[in-house]
Amino acid sequence: MRVPLELDTKLRLLIQRQAADPSAIELFFEEVTRWNLVPASENYESIIYDATLLVRGGTIFWSPDVRWSPDVPGRDEFTWISARRARWWEVAWLGPDSHYGPGDAE
Repeated sequence: MRVPLELDTKLRLLIQRQAADPSAIELFFEEVTRWNLVPASENYESIIYDATLLVRGGTIFWSPDVRWSPDVPGRDEFTWISARRARWWEVAWLGPDSHYGPGDAE
């Protein structure tokens, strides 16, 4: 057992759509400082129409809601992620197969 010198928290999101080019993207957050998850209500669609991605003071923020900001009152009523590093890439995963695992990120 060892204690890392840096944050070793990571979070991977797969965002898919029902069309090609791109069919899906993977968001990979490293050195995650916070993950605030607010699940969608029952009988409510979980479609992401717009999202927020911004950088402030060396921290990257992402939320699947365009109304979200680190400064907005009630910010924790939304799902959001803060991390020190983030990457994304397109993945071509249309079709019936399920895809799980680390892929090319590590």
